Amino acid sequence: FQALPVIFVVGALSMLLFHWGIIQKAVTVFAFVFRRMLRVRGALALCAGAKMFLGQTDAPLLVRPYLQHMTRSEMFAAMSMGMATTSMTVLVLYASILERVIPDVFMHLITSTVMSVPVSLAFAQVLVPAEKKDRDLEEIVPEKQTSSAMEAISLGMYQAKDVVVGISLSLLVFIAFMFIINKVLSVVTPGWTLEIIMGYVMTPLAWLLGFSGDQAVEAGNVLGQKIVFNEIFAFTALTKLTHFSEQSRVVLFYAANGFANIGSIGIVVSAWNVFVPKAKKILPALAAKSLLVGVFAALANAMVVRMVFDVTNTIKAL
Repeated sequence: FQALPVIFVVGALSMLLFHWGIIQKAVTVFAFVFRRMLRVRGALALCAGAKMFLGQTDAPLLVRPYLQHMTRSEMFAAMSMGMATTSMTVLVLYASILERVIPDVFMHLITSTVMSVPVSLAFAQVLVPAEKKDRDLEEIVPEKQTSSAMEAISLGMYQAKDVVVGISLSLLVFIAFMFIINKVLSVVTPGWTLEIIMGYVMTPLAWLLGFSGDQAVEAGNVLGQKIVFNEIFAFTALTKLTHFSEQSRVVLFYAANGFANIGSIGIVVSAWNVFVPKAKKILPALAAKSLLVGVFAALANAMVVRMVFDVTNTIKAL
């Protein structure tokens, strides 16, 4: 109820800005800078910049007229950035959960999102690289679909409706499925749940982040809850780990931050089915792969934070 109305606003705003020609100018500027730095085109670069502030469907919606002209690699990169980051609209909610156990939580929330954009973009280009024929494509400027500002706003709101409906249904269905599967598991194998199983899978990765013994298992369980349900479940579990050191809690926060969870696969597929109907056959596979990018981008950020803490502690000891 807090995040979904923003999609209507962004949808209307993006069409209005496109009608006025502002989006086209922004894409041209981003293309000039980022084609030389990161070898990405302007629409994807603008989406990357917007992703530091907007959600996984809001940011692509900002450049919606360009989405149908994106290559497979570019669509995957946009999905991956959405999985790896969060949205400014939910930062207050996250902060209210974590403020008791993580000092300066707002700083860490913003830093994590900013770090995740280039990391996820790099991982995405490795996992689904651009084809040779796509690397030198010129920028495409879609034609205007509206004749007035009011028509643009109305069209943007109307198009955003399908996105909101798809996201809402995906959230309800996917999270409900997770609970149904857990109920079945509790009957077949009492004491086991999807998040516990995923927690054991993530325990070796938690060990690589500097957690050992029982703490590695507990950290893995937090990461398992993030992947099976969402980051709010993970953050709630994190607040109970008061026996962890402050630095360990911060590292675990970075590893658990982001929208990379099973339910997000449904959100991404639903939204991009509306954005690019002609690509619906390849969207499920791309969305599943983008979940992996989101998970490993968060782990990479957490590893960097752990290294910074280790270096700082060593310097202080000297």
